[in-house]
Amino acid sequence: MINIVPSELDKNIAMLLTNRDVVPEAEKVISHYNLDMKVCFSEMENADHAARELLNEGIKVIISRGGMSMYLRSVLSIPIITIDYKYKDFARSIELASRVSSKIAIVSFNQAISAAQSVAQYFGQRIELVQIDDFKKFDSTLSELKNKGIEVIIGGYSAQVAAKKTGLACVSMQVDEDAITAAIIEARRTLSMLNQYEIKLQTILSILKSVPSGIIAVDISGKILNINTIAQELLNLNYADIINKKYDKVLPFASVIGKAFSGVSVFREIFENNGEYLALNCVPIITDGLVTGAVINLQGESEIKYIDAQIRKKIDTSGHLAKNKFENIIGESNIILETKRKAFTYASVDSTVLIKGDTGTGKELFAQSIHNSSKRKLHPFVAVNCAVLPESLLESELFGYVRGAFTGAKSEGKAGIFELAHKGTIFLDEIGEMPVGIQPRLLRVIQEKEIVRIGGEKVIPVDVRILAATNRNLYDDVKSGKFRADLYYRLSVLVLPLPPLRERQGDIRILASHFLRFYAKKYSLTIDGIDEEAFEVLEKMDFPGNVRELSNLIERSIVLSKSDHIGKKELLDALDEEEKNNSSPVLRDPGLLRENKFTIPCQEQKRLILEALMKSGGNKAEAARLLGIGRTSLWRKIKQLQL
Repeated sequence: MINIVPSELDKNIAMLLTNRDVVPEAEKVISHYNLDMKVCFSEMENADHAARELLNEGIKVIISRGGMSMYLRSVLSIPIITIDYKYKDFARSIELASRVSSKIAIVSFNQAISAAQSVAQYFGQRIELVQIDDFKKFDSTLSELKNKGIEVIIGGYSAQVAAKKTGLACVSMQVDEDAITAAIIEARRTLSMLNQYEIKLQTILSILKSVPSGIIAVDISGKILNINTIAQELLNLNYADIINKKYDKVLPFASVIGKAFSGVSVFREIFENNGEYLALNCVPIITDGLVTGAVINLQGESEIKYIDAQIRKKIDTSGHLAKNKFENIIGESNIILETKRKAFTYASVDSTVLIKGDTGTGKELFAQSIHNSSKRKLHPFVAVNCAVLPESLLESELFGYVRGAFTGAKSEGKAGIFELAHKGTIFLDEIGEMPVGIQPRLLRVIQEKEIVRIGGEKVIPVDVRILAATNRNLYDDVKSGKFRADLYYRLSVLVLPLPPLRERQGDIRILASHFLRFYAKKYSLTIDGIDEEAFEVLEKMDFPGNVRELSNLIERSIVLSKSDHIGKKELLDALDEEEKNNSSPVLRDPGLLRENKFTIPCQEQKRLILEALMKSGGNKAEAARLLGIGRTSLWRKIKQLQL
């Protein structure tokens, strides 16, 4: 399990569960870490009352699961943290259920069923997945399943109760201890953010009281209790004309005050009054948890310091995110499914992974998916391309630097991406292009789990998982001395080779149809589909640029097409259009400069690259497209040829 230590935050966090089998597992985790955190069981019918009792006891964040989480979010205003469903939960539950019968159904709410659908391909047998949207439908749903031949149900408390009524066997949905621990960590993070925001909000209010601003106080009935001189001058109102009057009758910003009465604070609202722009802050007065009025702060000049914006930046911990998951990897061929299964397995451990594949095969897509299926998914995913940056800049980006480390360094120094990725994942793309001089420092990070900033002496511990990717044969680079052997073996603990598109039997049609829908929607075009003849043309192509090249071709076909479908003609026209843009006979052959097929002399390489750069007006992305290679490969060629 993940290691966590007791915290003062724990007494304001509670677990509220309806599945009796989950309660002892939760208590086991709480006891293991010696946490001061309450674990409660409640029947679903009494959940509202149980939750409000917890609120009365000072609970600010509740951890729950499944239908209970969904229900609590609908009735409470405090954060509800959900215990995720893991693949191991389903695997253990299915194993137990299989001892009773092979005719199994998982019956639960959206969270569990969505999680089950995302990993269903790994179950190894046919499992009925049934989503429930209403607690009252459990009985009828299970009766229908029984009539269909289902003999054992996997689900939570409500499913268990209904199963007993229906005469079906039932296995409680299992829970992974790491999932409970991850929920506790997320609850702590959420509560910490709330506490920080409350402290800083109170700081803002104190600051506002100290500045020469217009102040107006309104009570719960909407009556203006007080207005200072500056506010009278800004609004051009007399004290006698406004005091004890209803705010919506005399003030020009009544809608903002209305928001405050609903408990919403408004900051930096700009409005015009008598030809002058004024800045407004409006916050509710809250006593014993109830709104009892509002305070309005007015300023007539640009004196407001964007304090609220700074607070939001401080509490926004989203930072570097991995957007993709395994379900975003399109394809049904055996080789891509097997690759996804292997990557999914790799996600469950913390070892380094070397992702090997040609340009355009989806190396970062797999890296993000591994991160999002790992225990580090709540923490940053930071990617860096080792081929794009020169050695000195790459070193400072990776490891950071201290004040005055070199000319041009920031006065306060800078954290490197290993520090930014702490507790998360770092993805080193094009690792084969990493300069030999930096490789020992990377090896030290892997071995010692610590870094030293450039120009500094302080050792900084870092906890990161490293995923690396390459389209080179690193083993050959090791033999030629271009890559350190010890670093290679450290990076390749787990190896994930990605198949080129030409080996993914049947996936070209699936991917082409996917890209057709995506780009048609992107450009608001009506394209019905791709003709069989066009599919046959696609399936005969080599696609050295793999999925990325296919995506570009479909996008180009859609943009150039004057028809409501993509036929053979439209596809060939798109290819012809690319040829028309290239004046050089060699440039008409996409892929001639692609790595591992390179047979052109250096001088000819230079000529072709310079010609492409001239045609593209210096745009390297466009030049790379003309040459039939990736932008990173172009950077590498420019560096190698010293252009």
